[in-house]
Amino acid sequence: NYDIVVPTDFVFERLIKAGVFRKLDQAALPNSINLDPDIMQKLAVHDPGNLYGVPYLWFTTGLGYNIDQVRARLGSAEFDSWSLLLDPKNASKLQDCGILIIDSPTDVFSSVLIYLGKDPASRDPADLNAAADTLMRIRPFVRAIDSVAIIGDLASGGLCLILGWSGDVMLARSRALEASNGVKIRYFVPREGGLIGADMMSIPADAPHPRNAEIWLNYLMRPEVMAGITNAVKYPNGNRASLKFVQDAIRDDPAIYPDAATRAKLHSLPATPPELARLMTRLWTRFRTGQ
Repeated sequence: NYDIVVPTDFVFERLIKAGVFRKLDQAALPNSINLDPDIMQKLAVHDPGNLYGVPYLWFTTGLGYNIDQVRARLGSAEFDSWSLLLDPKNASKLQDCGILIIDSPTDVFSSVLIYLGKDPASRDPADLNAAADTLMRIRPFVRAIDSVAIIGDLASGGLCLILGWSGDVMLARSRALEASNGVKIRYFVPREGGLIGADMMSIPADAPHPRNAEIWLNYLMRPEVMAGITNAVKYPNGNRASLKFVQDAIRDDPAIYPDAATRAKLHSLPATPPELARLMTRLWTRFRTGQ
């Protein structure tokens, strides 16, 4: 009974394989010429040929931290590596001010694989075990594994370092600024690379009004429309032509729109195969419980 659905990219991939969506009629979507070729290429990991969906908003996975708290403990607030978290020497010094890691095994294991110089989409169990061993070395210093407490606790100063999604960190930064509580937050994609994800707009195969859905998608791909959405929610969008209408403070913020060098190191991950998902679940349970 839905004409448009907006799944996250890895769910989108599974739903394509399940036959949930109808192919897009490109003749009905002339505004697709405005889409960012680089984003579309990365999303083709999930949807070869970009046949079933168009990007709405996208995000990265990286590190966010409280500048003053980290500087007080590590002597600096300028970091560009996953080692800020994954080196036990650093993690141990940040234990008291609060480290949080998102409760998303795919994002976390793949991020650690990038730090280790391995393919973040590796299906080799040895690589996954190496990532788990790296995580276990910092486990004693991690306060929480949670995807809910990020925004409020980081904004209030209750956390000093998180491995999480760019949008959550940006929202925490905005809340701290609105509260004028003195909490200064920075987010970055580490120099080793990071992950990119996107919300995809698609038309279900049984959509009752597919023509209306196409009109809606084409409307959302107008540059001014997508720029207005980005200006409101401060998430980057997949519409290259919209950039000239995006507010300068948003477009020029590398935490929201990474530069070309950083974008070249962003990886879009295919859905995890079932045999690897079982191993990942076991290793993640071990990490969560610390045993």
